[in-house]
Amino acid sequence: MTTQMADDSRAPYVAAMGERLGEQFHALWLDVTWLHIKWSQFVEIFGATPERIDLLNRAAPSFFRIVEDIFWQDIMLHLTRLTDPAKSLGKENLSIIGLADLISDAETSESVRTFVKIAKDRTKFCRDWRNRHIAHRDLSLALREDASPLESASRDDVGEALASISNVMYTVRRAYMGSSPTFQAGHTIGGAMDLLRVLEADEPFEMANLYPRTTGLPMTVWVSPRGNVRHDAQIKVNMAHGNQLVIDNTAVVGVRPAPHLIAGRLSAADEQAVYSWITLNAPAIVAYWDGNIDTAELIQTLKPPPPHL
Repeated sequence: MTTQMADDSRAPYVAAMGERLGEQFHALWLDVTWLHIKWSQFVEIFGATPERIDLLNRAAPSFFRIVEDIFWQDIMLHLTRLTDPAKSLGKENLSIIGLADLISDAETSESVRTFVKIAKDRTKFCRDWRNRHIAHRDLSLALREDASPLESASRDDVGEALASISNVMYTVRRAYMGSSPTFQAGHTIGGAMDLLRVLEADEPFEMANLYPRTTGLPMTVWVSPRGNVRHDAQIKVNMAHGNQLVIDNTAVVGVRPAPHLIAGRLSAADEQAVYSWITLNAPAIVAYWDGNIDTAELIQTLKPPPPHL
């Protein structure tokens, strides 16, 4: 973000809240937004489906274990920083803790204090991890002596902690600006989904490229034999309509036990059409996957979807 863009995005907050609160709240809003993006990326790649974990383990298990640990610890630290004291060692921190003191309206200030207290409590487990495992390494814990175990920490715990911090931000913004958008990470360009598509991509010559005129679908699909992979039968679907052959612009759809999206994005209409086509042709797709029929037999066996699709 350029200096001019930063000034422009900060201006509405300063105008509504005053300089001190407006500048601090704007910086916090950006920081919480970044945390939401990081968390959505973590869940996308490590917490969405077992198939994705299998994919990572096939590609580079040691590397992705390190990435997962670093990602997790960074999110813990970020949650802790946002709920640290407003001042430590004589220096001010960017934290939600001091927001209530900057709010002149007594009712709003008290409401913010209530939500801050909840956020502080919901992030207590993060602070234990930071103090005894991440920023410092508790000796008794490291030596597995008679030490209290680290507080339980799950994806649900992180989700609740993040939601509690978001509620603080929403409360302040609604009080001064009338409404508040929710924190939405959305699709991150060059993010986890793009990495998954690269890892999922097979060599094109190992797959049967099926054009719309063959399948009756509006887009190209790829059907492949199992080869050496360990995951169950799946197909790749180009996310653009027409005779497209762009393998890195695909969604991955599982066949069994019922059609389901593994990676990528499809519109509701495209998803319905693809799912119906897979259901209609599952026996042929699975036979091809298992190597029981060849490409010519596959094409001869395929059935087009009903006309209304």
